[in-house]
Amino acid sequence: LEEPGRRYLEERNQAAAAEIAASEKPDLSGYDPQMVDFVYRIVRTHRNISGPEEITTWDLGQITSLTLDYLAAGTEYFQEHGEYPVLDSGILRLMPNLRSFTSYCPLSDYSVFEGMDLETMTLSLESEEAVLDFSNLCIGHTKRLNIENFRQDIALDLSHSKVDTLSF
Repeated sequence: LEEPGRRYLEERNQAAAAEIAASEKPDLSGYDPQMVDFVYRIVRTHRNISGPEEITTWDLGQITSLTLDYLAAGTEYFQEHGEYPVLDSGILRLMPNLRSFTSYCPLSDYSVFEGMDLETMTLSLESEEAVLDFSNLCIGHTKRLNIENFRQDIALDLSHSKVDTLSF
């Protein structure tokens, strides 16, 4: 087959053409460009698009699992500093069907999960230097919250969250 990946994505575009046309294109200009680019790369694995400006609410609704690691943080930053930068997590609010979330990077705002219903959420950071602020952590509901690999003391207040199982 010639270009099977491209043909698959084009077929997927055609199959969902009506839904894609009916969904709006959110204004992503107010979000961290690095995170917008990361989301674009995820969408591009599911649908044939040529740039972040073509992302629709339908595309964002298709994202059910997300892992933020050095690919999201930017490999250049990670290689230069040996640390993950604090990522602006605001764009996660646009993903209504997110069910699984893992982050190996510190986030700027942990309240983005307030209205979400997650199967699993994993927060993992091996850094001893990163400044971690979980003061605004608020999870609508998660079946399993995993806190892993922290090499420093953290304060965690889950009073504004519904967590079925907590694993350290």
